[in-house]
Amino acid sequence: MSDIPLPTHHVHRMDDGRMVGYALYGDPDGFPVLNCHGGLLSRNDVAPVHADACRLGARIISIDRPGVALSDRNPEHAMCDWVSDDVTSVLAELKVGRCSVMGWSLGGQYAVAVAHVLSDRVARVAVLAGCPPLDHPSRLAELNGMDRRFAALSTTRPCAARTAFGVVHGVARYAPPLATRLTGVDLPAHEAAAVRAQGAWLPRTMEEGVRNSRGVIDEYRAMVSPWGFDPAGVSASVAVHQGSADKLVPQSWGRDLAAMLGNATFHLHAGDGHMIGLTKRAEVLAPLVGQ
Repeated sequence: MSDIPLPTHHVHRMDDGRMVGYALYGDPDGFPVLNCHGGLLSRNDVAPVHADACRLGARIISIDRPGVALSDRNPEHAMCDWVSDDVTSVLAELKVGRCSVMGWSLGGQYAVAVAHVLSDRVARVAVLAGCPPLDHPSRLAELNGMDRRFAALSTTRPCAARTAFGVVHGVARYAPPLATRLTGVDLPAHEAAAVRAQGAWLPRTMEEGVRNSRGVIDEYRAMVSPWGFDPAGVSASVAVHQGSADKLVPQSWGRDLAAMLGNATFHLHAGDGHMIGLTKRAEVLAPLVGQ
């Protein structure tokens, strides 16, 4: 039998009555690493790295954002509000002081927001295939077609957006092989194979991530809203990771984000795509716990 502990899943009640879901992966006694999940996904986007986290001595705390999976909605929430409310409350429940942070894709924005709001507690940050601020029209125009359409529907035609997200949910729930196959269309061959090797992981976390269509709309509205702070003021050490073959996030965005931040390094992964959140997670995690 394996001596690796199983992940655990929890629901935390906020003072305002909202429920916030989170999962604990890795070593229960390890160094805390807060995970900010990707868009259209849930707290379980980090599940494949559980065994590596145990080996590295990382205690991963992965929180469902408002309206996602186990967490109740908090309509019109902003990134910094999520940190000062939900994140701070969950970390207090877990008695976590200093920690590191990582975020994949849309979660990269939230990881930077955590470093800003909790500047006295965040040791290191890793952003994987993340985005710079998207509130300027010229930057938004560079966004990939799928996310640009979803963002436009979420801000101007929410009823149509709910229908679109309902289709995504239906595919993920009732046709998981199709969801896996569609995800792999724009991926390098080795990443598509890595996704297939994880079996039902991606469809399941996607099904959770889009189950509440109103919550997904909140996510897209927050994604294209102003951050509410200057990235240059983030003092924590930030490692920005970007795949050269990413079809969802332009390579230039990783360089731009690193340049905007006050203390950042840029790491280009040649030949890799958007799934560096799966294939490079252990490599990215090691420095977050000081290894």
